[in-house]
Parts: sequence; C-alpha cells; structure tokens
Amino acid sequence: MARRPGGPRQLSDVLDDLGMGLFQAKSLTLGGSVYFTAAAEIVIVGAVAVTVAKEFNLAPWQRGTLVSIIFIGALLGNLASGTLGDTFGRRVPILIGYLGMAVFAGLSTL
Repeated sequence: MARRPGGPRQLSDVLDDLGMGLFQAKSLTLGGSVYFTAAAEIVIVGAVAVTVAKEFNLAPWQRGTLVSIIFIGALLGNLASGTLGDTFGRRVPILIGYLGMAVFAGLSTL
C-alpha cells in the first residue's frame, strides 16, 4: 500500500527504516535460547528413554508414558507462560522458564 504524500507512514515502513538493533538481537537470543533448550531436552529424553527403560526393566507402555510426561509438562508450561506473558509481558515468563530449567536440570542430576 503506497503512502500518500503528507499522509501517515505505515508501521512496516517505520520498522524497515529503523532496522534491527541491539534490543532485537537480545530478544532474539534470549527468546530463541528458551526454544533451543526445550528442543534439546526433548531430543535428550528421546535418546535416554531406551537406556532408562532397560535399566529399570520398563514395559513399552511405561516408556511411552515416561516420554509423554515430558510433552504434558511442555503443554502445561506453554499454557502458563502464555497467560503470564499476557499479564506481565514476555520477560517474566522467559526468566521463570530459565529458572525452572536450571532448577529441574540440577534436580535431575541427583
């Protein structure tokens, strides 16, 4: 949509003129790393599930349940972070996500 001379500028034109700055780079890095760590966790669980099943003599349905619990946790976390994001902005859920990943990663080593 072309801008009329003297008329208001479109938001997309303003954003194109501003370009990507430090704030956008920080947001991309912090937000992207949350998704990266969540995906890495899912990959690791998939790889470790076979070993855990052998170690604890789990039946196939028990191994499936173990992996499903991870996805149920992701579902509940996404629902909670969406609500928190709508209420408090994106920063709070991202920081809570980092804290939760650090705490539970530490607990999983015990």
